[in-house]
Amino acid sequence: CECGKGANCTYEQSGWFSAKKTCICPNGYLANGEKCIAVSTSTSLRTSTLPSSTTTHFKDMSTPSTNSDSTIRTTKTFPPSTRDCDCGKYARDCTLSYWGKVCDCMTGYTPIGGICEAIESSTPSSTTDIFPSSTATTRITTPECDCGKYSTDCKISFYGNRKICYCMNGYTPINGWCEAMETSSVPTTDNSTATAVKPELTTLACDCGKYSKGCRISWWRTKVCDCMNGYTQNDGICAECDCGKYSKGCRNSWFGKVCNCFPGYTQVNGTCAKCYCGKNAKSCTLKGGVKKCACKKGYSERLGICSECNCGENSSACSFYRNGTKKCDCRAQYVQKNDTCLATCLLPGDCSNGTVCTKAEGGKSFCECPPNFRGKMCEISILCEKLESICQAMGAVCVLKDSNAYCGCPRGKKMNFKLGLCEGNSQLGGVVGGIFTMNCDEGYTGSRCEEKVKSKTSNSLLWPIIFLSFFIFICIMQFGMLCLLCGKRK
Repeated sequence: CECGKGANCTYEQSGWFSAKKTCICPNGYLANGEKCIAVSTSTSLRTSTLPSSTTTHFKDMSTPSTNSDSTIRTTKTFPPSTRDCDCGKYARDCTLSYWGKVCDCMTGYTPIGGICEAIESSTPSSTTDIFPSSTATTRITTPECDCGKYSTDCKISFYGNRKICYCMNGYTPINGWCEAMETSSVPTTDNSTATAVKPELTTLACDCGKYSKGCRISWWRTKVCDCMNGYTQNDGICAECDCGKYSKGCRNSWFGKVCNCFPGYTQVNGTCAKCYCGKNAKSCTLKGGVKKCACKKGYSERLGICSECNCGENSSACSFYRNGTKKCDCRAQYVQKNDTCLATCLLPGDCSNGTVCTKAEGGKSFCECPPNFRGKMCEISILCEKLESICQAMGAVCVLKDSNAYCGCPRGKKMNFKLGLCEGNSQLGGVVGGIFTMNCDEGYTGSRCEEKVKSKTSNSLLWPIIFLSFFIFICIMQFGMLCLLCGKRK
């Protein structure tokens, strides 16, 4: 950044993503584009000439002069301390601030590009607008700032990169111009007409409906509605904001609808829903809109519901991760495996209660029950659990041998390993479908022949007896009728 000898050079922000070079010159120099140039040190007179025949229409501008002179001369003398700050010949004053040069322009002039420039003038509008406040309005324009004849003011933003329009009632800024809303004439009782805004057409400008407090166009050229309480913007119109029967109210925010729910309820998909953690919960609370479940002992929150959680007697706590998998907080020398806290070991002697040191995946070793055993002391045989009912039916007990289970027969009987039965009893039957059955005497049944078979009448003999009885009855009736007829003939 270079502005010349003895000058300071800085970059000032001129927009959201741009910067402009600014030269701060020493006494006797003025900034001219990219460099500081030398000027005369004598008192500087700035003179302006305005044709008297021109009628100007500016805010706060005095009535046009009737002086017979052909020109009006305005003179301004600047003190030496401001010679390095120049805003042009139409400036009242020029000062340097932290942000750079600040121009105070004469009436009818505006700062444009660091120089006080004249505002273009136009004759008053002869058209009477549809709104009273717009009658005989002068259109104020500048090369940089013009919002149309329906504007009350036009300003350049702080950084000079955005035009700000102030419009009359019934008009709204659209694409940098004050545009009129669609209107219609409505007859009145005194045979006159009143101009009204068509509700169905005002959305072409900026209308949010009858439940809005205001409407504006954002920097991104989108409509923004300021809605009344209980209403929110929906498709460009203020519509009723409903969060359900458990809501105290509803408001609009930058992120959409916000529901004010009753205690014990929370916003779910735009509606106040009950805070529920399941039947095993002690309470359900909401903190910052997030549900928190307090569960009973032995239960923990899993996917929003209090679910059973147990990691064994060697755990200090049990909970669930967000994805629903179990998390066990195990005691010292215990590690989670298969949702249970198991003791770790290095040598076989490190294990107790019937467990053995077993190496698992990951290189760690755990104290576990031998294969086919379970229980706190590893005392329950999984294989014998399956044979228990069969052995008891034969009066035998389950015996384990070489990782196999069989029934130990009572005294006086031998085990037939091929059949899996205790031989020496004629009533022994066999195993059918995993269930032991006996060969019982006629008329008895059951696993131990303890039930008597109930006799059933055969339906195959009942129908012939009924048919024969009916046939005999018919024969007797016919014989009787024959005897009666013979007696009458005699």
